[in-house]
Amino acid sequence: MSSRATHNAAHRRGVAPLVMAAGMALAVCASAAFGQTPRGTVFVDDSTAAQSTLRALPSLIRAGNEAEAVRVLQASLESGAERLVPVDGDPDLFVSVRDAVHERLLNEPDLLERYRLEHSARAERLLAEGRFAEVERSYLLTPSGYEAALRVARERFGLARFHSAAHVLAQLEHHPGRVADGGAGAELLSLVAAQLESIEVRDLAEAWRAEAGLPEADWDALRIAPPEAVLRDDASPVIGGQTPPVLPNEEPWAQPFDMNLAPGPGEKLPGPPPIE
Repeated sequence: MSSRATHNAAHRRGVAPLVMAAGMALAVCASAAFGQTPRGTVFVDDSTAAQSTLRALPSLIRAGNEAEAVRVLQASLESGAERLVPVDGDPDLFVSVRDAVHERLLNEPDLLERYRLEHSARAERLLAEGRFAEVERSYLLTPSGYEAALRVARERFGLARFHSAAHVLAQLEHHPGRVADGGAGAELLSLVAAQLESIEVRDLAEAWRAEAGLPEADWDALRIAPPEAVLRDDASPVIGGQTPPVLPNEEPWAQPFDMNLAPGPGEKLPGPPPIE
């Protein structure tokens, strides 16, 4: 085949999808014109209540009613935290209610201080009861929320869910508790990052290590070899065991469970190997 013929063939292959896309777009517009709902319509799971709460915050703060402000923020964290709200200044961009509330608290030091004063005691009680997943989810910015996040990350590390563990730890970037944790967060994030090929996660770990006064990480020394086979029948998803959720783009080990990492029925989940 001549180079011109090859070029034309490639051109047709590139144009064909565009033509199909244009045809589909016209079909959608036509159905909408006749009052029909297009099959591809996307509905955002937004929270109007949380939007109202965030809009009302400046008024509550100006009125000196910080107690009510932190109360309604906590209510948003406990109810519909994973629903969405538009970003200020960009109504087409959405973030979770949880992220929006955390950002607002971190940007308002006085409000954050009042929030921690009001809700730290309950978070501490929940943590003492072993409900660390709930504390991490709903009370992250309290002192107990920091400890709970480390526990959740260690649990996910133990199940070889390294991207998920990194995601949990990344939430602690601006947490008040990280500056006084003795480098615990940096050490754990380094251990997680060593199992990943993510430059971003390793850069974040190195930044945390520098802030904690720790030396640069030895990634090869921290890396743990994947297990060669599943050693626990009750933990294997192949024969009916439960597999934790996998984040988008996550590539867990093909055989993620090892008898030293995955708990059996009634067993407690061990932490990751100690950091030397």
